[in-house]
Formats: sequence, C-alpha cells, structure tokens
Amino acid sequence: MLTRIPLPAFVHNLLYAGTEQVTVAERKKAIYIINSAAALTIIMIVLVGGLLFVLTHSIPFLAGAIAECLSFYGVILLNRKGNYHGAAHATLLVHCFFALYFGCILGRAMPIEFITVFLLTFLIGGAYLIYKEMRVRIYAYALMLIVSALALLNNYLEFIQPIYFDPGDFLIARIACSIGMLILLSFVTFTVIQQNAVQKKEGEMLVDKLEASNTAKREFLASNSHEIRQPLNAVIGITQIVSGNKHRLSKEQILEYVDYLQDAALYLREGLNNTLDISKIEAGTASETPRIAPVNIYDCIRKSIAINQFIAYNKQLSVSLNYKSLPKFGLTDGVFLQKILNNLLSNAVKFAPANTEVTVGVSWIFTQLHISVLNNGYLKDEELKNIMEPYVSERNAVEGTGLGLSIVQTLLAQLGGRLVAHNVGYQIAFTASFPCEQYDLPVSENSEGDEIIENEFAHLALKAVIIEDDKISQSILRTYCETVGLGYEIASNGYDGLRQIERTRPDVVFSDITMPNMDGEEIIAAIKSTPEFGELPIIITTGHAISDTKEIYMKLGIAEYMVKPLMFSALSTAIRRHVLKQPN
Repeated sequence: MLTRIPLPAFVHNLLYAGTEQVTVAERKKAIYIINSAAALTIIMIVLVGGLLFVLTHSIPFLAGAIAECLSFYGVILLNRKGNYHGAAHATLLVHCFFALYFGCILGRAMPIEFITVFLLTFLIGGAYLIYKEMRVRIYAYALMLIVSALALLNNYLEFIQPIYFDPGDFLIARIACSIGMLILLSFVTFTVIQQNAVQKKEGEMLVDKLEASNTAKREFLASNSHEIRQPLNAVIGITQIVSGNKHRLSKEQILEYVDYLQDAALYLREGLNNTLDISKIEAGTASETPRIAPVNIYDCIRKSIAINQFIAYNKQLSVSLNYKSLPKFGLTDGVFLQKILNNLLSNAVKFAPANTEVTVGVSWIFTQLHISVLNNGYLKDEELKNIMEPYVSERNAVEGTGLGLSIVQTLLAQLGGRLVAHNVGYQIAFTASFPCEQYDLPVSENSEGDEIIENEFAHLALKAVIIEDDKISQSILRTYCETVGLGYEIASNGYDGLRQIERTRPDVVFSDITMPNMDGEEIIAAIKSTPEFGELPIIITTGHAISDTKEIYMKLGIAEYMVKPLMFSALSTAIRRHVLKQPN
C-alpha cells in the first residue's frame, strides 16, 4: 500500500498524479516513482541550469533546459490522464535524449562517466521497479549504450561544439553538474534500496503466513485423522462381532448393533466433513466455533459408549455409566460434547489394562456439567502435568498419536471449561467440567429429527428420476424412494437421465456430478435450458465435499447440494422445501 506523506497541496498533486484511479499497489508505486523522478529532475534543471545560464548566457542551453522541464512536466500529465505506459516510456526517452544533448553542448563540464553511470543506474532501477517487460528492457539497454557511445564520441571529436566556459567558471560548472547528477543517482539508488526493503518485508510476511497456514494444516489434519480412527475402529469392531456371531445373534441384537453402527458411521461422517473443509484449512481457521443449542446429553453419552465399547470388547474391557440424576437436555455444542466424550473414552480404553472396567461418571452441579472417565492405572505427578500435551503417550506401549487429551483440552477451553487429571486410588480419572445449563425441551421439539416417515409422500403420487452410476448409491436412493412413497426411475448416465426426465416428467431429480458421458454441470445446463423443466428441483447427491464445488453448483440453480453419505431425513426435508414448497 502506498503511504501518503503530508505535503503541500501542489507538490502532493504532482507526485500522486494518476494514482487515484489505480487499485494495484505495485502500479501505484511505479506511478509515484516516475512522478517523483520527473519532479526532482525539473528541480535540478532549474537550480543547476539557472547557475550554468548565469555563467554562460547560452540560448541553446536555456532552450534545452526549458524543453527538458516541459518534457518531464508532460510525463506527469500523461500519468494524470491515465496513460501510464506512455509516461514510463517517455521518462526513458527524455532522460536519454537530454543526457546526450547536454553531454554534447556542455562538453567536459558534464563528465561523461556520470552520464554513463546515471543512465545505467536509471536503467537498472527502472527495470526493477517500472520496466518489467523483457522487450522494453532490451531496447532501453540498447538506447543507453547508443547515447553513452555518442556522448563519449562527441566528447573527444567535438562534432557539436561545446559551450565556452571561462577558465574560472569551468570548475564551478563541472562541480554543479556533478552535484546534480549525484542527487539524481542518489534518488534512484535510494528508491531501489527502499523498494527492496519493502519487498523483503512482504516476502517475510508471506513466509510467516505460509508457515502459519502449514502449521494449521498439520494440526488440523492430525486432529481429524485421530477423530476418524475412533468411529472407524468401532465400525470394524461391530462388523467383526456380527460376522463372527451371525448364527447366534437374535434379530433384536442385530438391530441393536445396526443402531450402534449408524452412530459410529454418523460420527465418522462428521470427522470426514471437517477434514475435507479445505477452505478452513487454507485460511488457517480450522478450529471450530461452538454453536450452543439444546443437546440430548444422555444420547451423546450412549453413542460414545456404543462407539468405544466394541474397541473395549477386544481387550475384554467393560464400559459402564454411573450417574444419579441426569436431565435429558442441556445447552451446549453437541459436536463438541461428542468429541470430548469420544476422546476421553478412547483414551481410557486404549490405556486400561485388560479384564478391567472403564467407568463414565456424570454429574450436574448448578450450571456446570462434570464428566469423569476412570480406568485402572496410576500416573506420577510429573506425568499428570504433561499428559495433556500433544503427542505425549508414554503411559504404556500402546500405539497412538497422543492427541486425544490435547483435543479435549482445546474443545473445553472454547466452551469455557477445563480438563483435570488426577489419581483416585488405583485409578486414573480425567474430569471435564464446562458450563451447560439444563434445558426442558418442549414436547413438540422433543424428537430425534433424523427419523423418516414411511409412505410420507405416497398419497401425492410424486415421481423422481435418479441419475447415478454407482450401484450402491442407486440402491440407497431406491430404498429411500420406496420407504417414503416416491415413484422413481433410475438412469446410469446423463443421457439416459435426460430421456427419463423427458418421458416421465418427474417432480424432483437426484443426480450425481461425476458420471460417464455427461458431468453434473452439463446435466443441469441441459435441464435448465428446456423451458418446461427450468424450475424442476435438482438435488445433487455427491461425494465431492469441497465447499468451492458446492458454491459452483448452487450458482447453477440447483435446489440442494448433499454430500454422501446421505441422510434420509435430509432428503425428505429437501422434498418438503423444494417440491411441496413447505417452509423450513
């Protein structure tokens, strides 16, 4: 950003002429430098030229000085008019022309070495700050060589007769010319050094920003990979139990295991959504912000125990819940609470000796919720101090990232709570305490919200077209349609999908975005381009979880963008909103 220096209005208008309508900081800086160089040159011409004219009374010299002043003032006017390239090229041409002109008519009073050094310095500074195109740099360098060669040649052969100086005035003229050239050289050199310092500082800031972003990515991905492993272990554990005992399990037991499997899968989905939120990672804002709302506390605890008890099963551990009275709902962040519980339980199960018990204790004291997780073991005082640091997992040889307790501590800090570790006899207890007011949920709100109503749309005779090439996804959407009473047709690619839409005239379309023949954008464009289907609700069902992709498709006019795995309740909500036009 160009810093505005307090200056008299006239000087300010000269130096900043043409910068008002420019938004690019680098371009503004270049315009300011050209204007400043032009203004300084005019001042040097007036001062040094005035002295030399008093000494020589030469009309050719006076005419050249006036012409150069007007030329550089013209450069400033070009910038003011917005002709920035013209001003930049004019600056180079004027400097070269009048360096040659005064080098010839002043003769040895204008040292040829100074002319060459000035032009070379100006070219280097201009190439660094203003003349960024290689073609312009080449012709500028060639022009500088030609001017220097012609001035040097005339200095020795005197094709153009120099102005006569009295012997006493010659030294004064030479000193004055040298001082003027040194001032201009100093300006160019100082400007280059200053700009180099600015760019160095900007580079350091960029490096710091990149390092911070990289650190945020590492911490975020490490944290979420830890979160994903827990429910994934539960999924594997449940499937192993069911697979190994399928002939001995009752239907009720299998259904119970399926419920647990769904809990683990939903938690896994949450972890994946967080991990794939690239926009948060790149912005370095991957940490979440608590969203306080009514939460079913007992249900959160039940789900966490269900997810972790199958890991405990392999170690012959039992997990029990201990509480006296527990109101069903509290005001907190449900996702935070679920993560806190899962990490505390996972930590306890991981380090508990085999054939022992892990206990979850819950108490509510005024507006504070206290959750304690205990497992057999003992920690020294020094170990208790360091156990919550990231990657500290030296309690035994169990493999792990050592992130669980650190994650809990971070989440609790955002909720205004804290985590305390202490020994209770021969057990280690981790107690999470945080503000959580009890909440009496009205009966009308006291529902799970993820349940679906069988045959909800059957009486409306609604029809859907499913455009999906994945067989499993086809089966899931088919089952959903059959459950809620939607008629449906399935197409495995975009071309077939468009034909089904033309033939069946559906009320809604479910479509993936990555398929053979036509992608999602092409399918949407084809549907929207047909007047009779222009308002047809299109619900995208995809595995692409990147937020940028969602924004692109929402701008194309789709109704909803849903990321797999799909929730049947969310599909029903979308149909009510976009097909039945019911309010949220």
